[in-house]
This record gives sequence, structure tokens and C-alpha cells, in this order.
Amino acid sequence: MINDDLSVPAQQQKHWLAFPKPGSGKYPFNNQFSQVSPLRQDGQHLYPVPDALALIDSTYCDQQDLYLVLRVCNQGSATLQDSLPLQFYQNDPITTAAVPYGDPTFLPVRVTPDACVMLTVRLPLPSGGTLWGLLNDNGTGATPLQVATDLPLSFLPECDYTNNLFSLNITAPGVDPDLGPDTVLCAAATKLLSVGPDYARYRWQDGSTNSVFTATGPGIYWVDAWDICGNKYSDTLNIASAPPLLGNQTILLYPGQPVVLGGQTYTQPGIVVVTKPAPGGCDSVITYTLEPGALPEDPCDIKNTPCVTFEILGISQNAKKQKTYRMRVTNNCANKLVYTTFQLPNGMTAKQPTTGTTYTAPSGRQYEVRNPNHAPAHSIRFKTIGDGIANGASDIFEYTLPAQADPTFIYTTVRLEPQMYVETHLNVFGCVVEQAANRLEDAAQIRSLDEPNWSGKLRVYPNPASDLLFVEKHTEALLDATLISATGQVFKTVRLTGSTTPLDIAGLPGGVWFLRTAEGGVVRFVRM
Repeated sequence: MINDDLSVPAQQQKHWLAFPKPGSGKYPFNNQFSQVSPLRQDGQHLYPVPDALALIDSTYCDQQDLYLVLRVCNQGSATLQDSLPLQFYQNDPITTAAVPYGDPTFLPVRVTPDACVMLTVRLPLPSGGTLWGLLNDNGTGATPLQVATDLPLSFLPECDYTNNLFSLNITAPGVDPDLGPDTVLCAAATKLLSVGPDYARYRWQDGSTNSVFTATGPGIYWVDAWDICGNKYSDTLNIASAPPLLGNQTILLYPGQPVVLGGQTYTQPGIVVVTKPAPGGCDSVITYTLEPGALPEDPCDIKNTPCVTFEILGISQNAKKQKTYRMRVTNNCANKLVYTTFQLPNGMTAKQPTTGTTYTAPSGRQYEVRNPNHAPAHSIRFKTIGDGIANGASDIFEYTLPAQADPTFIYTTVRLEPQMYVETHLNVFGCVVEQAANRLEDAAQIRSLDEPNWSGKLRVYPNPASDLLFVEKHTEALLDATLISATGQVFKTVRLTGSTTPLDIAGLPGGVWFLRTAEGGVVRFVRM
């Protein structure tokens, strides 16, 4: 500061004092500050200093002119003098080499501490983008400006220049903001609402002015948005309270295996409703149906084909040494099951179920029984009554053989709609025969082989076989047998010696073959 005689005073003059007394409105002392205000040891300003801040109050357009109504406030401890400059740019003058947009505007009046004044600025209407304003800048500086060292670009210092920059989006969307369709929300959940940054200013239902708003629970939310020309756009969102999440689940109750639901233990079938609280307020209400279930059975042999899975679930033997075979067939294809067959020893008839009867599987499905069945092999057949199993469904079939029957392999087939056949061989090597109560009483059978003539009876293993097939017969006597293809072509005759004869089949083409003795015994095998 300079005295009237152009000398420099030793201390800054008290320019804020009115003379001859407070309230006179006369300030004879030099009212120009030094650029850098002296500081105390604690970092606070030694002398009172102003601090300018600009807030956008409103905007409007007139023809090709843009009018900005600004609220200029003084957050400092000394009066903000008039002639404070304000320069606009179309790029950020702090980070880019921005070019001044229009001439600088000057504050026409003083602003006392903690007070504000309204300032209207007229500019040519920009085509779009962002408009930047910088207080205490007269447009003469080289951009980008360093706030700490380049400001002020006037003779009016402040205590803080970091809050002198402000910006305004001048893109005109021309459409209403979109909060999305009405929705539901859990009582304690939140949802972020956004209308995008393309409007000049915003006002939410609670008075907040950001472009985003966090909805806390159900309610009615609305936003007003103005573009650069002052056109108002609005949208409203109704968020209803979300209903509880409902679910249904079936649980099988196995013997000795209780289930715990909602902290309670259940051992009997019934309906249980459990409410599970959720952190967001949307509780889950699940209805459990408890049904009795049987423990899963572990098969002792299993064969998988592209459509059908065949399993031996178990073999039990009663006091009369009659074995009951428990078989499961699973149809994984969409073609429904027409029938399934299980090979019987040659010339034998299953003790149960008898031919012409109806077999009811554990699932409740029913099957017509043919015992014996003669095609595609000597077997017992279960034919579907009604719709057959498909798409992963399965059924369990049981049949009981005479005491002398002890097959090593079981040739099994199914027919699927319309004319699709699937076959495999199951073996009983890994099956443990469990002793069971007498399941059958003597009854008239279509054909009884309680005292068979083993002279013509054969069995073979392994089946299927690749190179070597063992043929077993009940007598040590020599026996001639003929190898016949599936088409009926005689391949050769072999001589069976002893009770077990190894047969080289490496030269046979792959497929189904039959071995027939002169006495009429026939056994079927598969050459792999």
C-alpha cells in the first residue's frame, strides 16, 4: 500500500475503518491490499482478508444470449471490494490452454463478510459442452493457470483461491429426465436414482441439487431439472414396498434322519412354513413339504447307454434259495418307455411275477407282465400301462427265479417309442446275495424247471467278451455246439470238453452271437 506522498508505510493501513467514525460511509485509507496477506505463526491471516465464492442461482436464454444469475458470496473476514473480475471459458482454465469466452465481468458492489449479492452475466449462447467461470481472473493470464501462484489476476487478494472455479453444463437435452419405471424395494434397501449430467441444475423432493439421489426404502421420489435456458423438466418414481419372497421346497424324510427347519427339528411328514429375515427387509417365506422317503440304493452293477441307464440294485434269497433280482431302469430320453425285458435262464420261467398279471412299481406305475417272453431273447417282459417313463424318470422292477437259477450275466433290453431299441448286459459279480424271508409260495407255473436236464444247458462269461469266452455246462461229457450269427448264418461248430471250455472268439465280427448245442440248448453273447 502506498501513502499519498508515494512512500511505503511500515505496516498495512486499516483500510476497513470508517472515518471520522463507524457508519460514516467514508473510507479515506488506502483500500488496496497487498497480494499476499501476512500470516501469524499459527497460519491464520494477520489481517482480515475476503474470500469470494460464486454459486449459480438460475439461467435463462433470450434469442442467442445466455443469462447467468450468480450468487457471489464473501466467506472471508474482510469486505470483498468492488471491481472483482470474473472470466468465463469453454474449457477448464486450470488444466487446459483455454481461451477466454467473452469479456470479463466485474463485481459492481462490495460484499461484506458472510454476505452475498446477485450478479447477472450476459454471454453469447454456447452451442454445448461445459462453461467454466473463474473469479479474480481478468482473462489476461496464460492458461493453464496455477491457482496458488497465478491468482489473483487483479489487485484484490483473497485468503483462498481454490474455490474460485465453477462450471455449468450448457448441453440442452430437450427431454424429460427418466427415473425408470415404477418399482418395488425392500424396506431397508436403497436404490441409486440418476437422471444424467446433461442438465444445468437439479432439485429433488428433499431439496438436494445433485444429479443423483439415493432412495432409502419405498416412497415417492421426484426430480426437477433445468437446462441452460431455464426450461424445466420433471419425472416422478413410485417405489412400492416389496412383498416377501415366497418359495416352495419338498424334503424327503428318511428313517432316523430328522431335519431342522427354522431351529425346529422335524421327524414326521407335514407342512412347515419358515420366515427367513433378510438384511434389506425383504423376508423370505418358504413352505416346506416333508414327505417320507426311502434311503437311496447303491447299485452293485450299472451300465450307461446314451438314453438308458440299467442297474442291479440288489439280489436277495429266501429260505427256498429262490433269488429275487431288483433292477432299476432310468430313461434319460424324451421317447417314452414301451417295455423292458430281463433275460431268464434258458427254458426257465420266473417264479414271480406270473404272466398276465399287473406289476406295480414302487413309483405306483403299472406294467403288464409276460413271463416268459421269447423276443428278442428268452426273458421276462414288463410292458408299460399308460404313459411310459421318460426325461430322466426311473422305475424299479423285481422278479424271482427258481432255486437252481444262478445267472452270471443278465441280457437286458428296452424299447422306446416308436421303434427305438437299447440293450446291454448286466453282471452279478459284484452283487452280494442277501438272505431274506421266504417271498414265494409254491404255485402253478406256466413251466416248471425245478429238475432241469442240464445236458443241453449252457452259460457263458464274460459277456460281453472280446477275445476269450468261457462256456460252462453241467456235465463232463463231450458236447458239440454251433456258433450262429444274429442273421442266422452258421459260422462254425466247436467241441465243448469238461465242465468249462475256453472258446477263442477273437476272429468273430463284433455283435450279437448265439451258441447252440445239439440237445437244443441256446445261449446268447456279445462279441465286443
